[in-house]
Amino acid sequence: MRYKIFQPAEQPANFEGDFARFSLTLGAWAAMLPSRRPFGAYAIGDLTANFSKSEFACKCGQCDGLADMRKSFIQALQEAREDAGISFRITSGFRCPLHPESIKRPTSSHTIGVAVDIATPNSQVRYDILAALIGRRFHRIGIGKTFIHVDDDPNKVAGVCWGYYPEE
Repeated sequence: MRYKIFQPAEQPANFEGDFARFSLTLGAWAAMLPSRRPFGAYAIGDLTANFSKSEFACKCGQCDGLADMRKSFIQALQEAREDAGISFRITSGFRCPLHPESIKRPTSSHTIGVAVDIATPNSQVRYDILAALIGRRFHRIGIGKTFIHVDDDPNKVAGVCWGYYPEE
């Protein structure tokens, strides 16, 4: 891919300001940046074809963003994502012991790296994700209005599905 460097005579019609003498397109600027990722940053797809470590990182704000997920769990999740044919947006992955939810629920499957919550913005996405998870033999699924919890905790009973809806 080639990047265009604008010279003063070639500047775009809407280009103004002190940078008019010499500017770079965004692509050219990015190409000049160091190739190393800063500590804690991960490229999309650095765990599997579609998942990155940062998606599963703890969001407590007190740790360094631990993401100690079980590889076999992530691989099965990747296969379910491919079966569904849609993106899985992870809203919660690994939770360290300092995470407020880990304190409330110390036996949570998130704390051992075998659980995620996946965003489901509508009923069609919820259905597609649910069908793919069941098709990949996930046996512990919780369904909420805007998310699906899925885990593969060997210490808990399998073959269960529950809801996160308030009782009426």
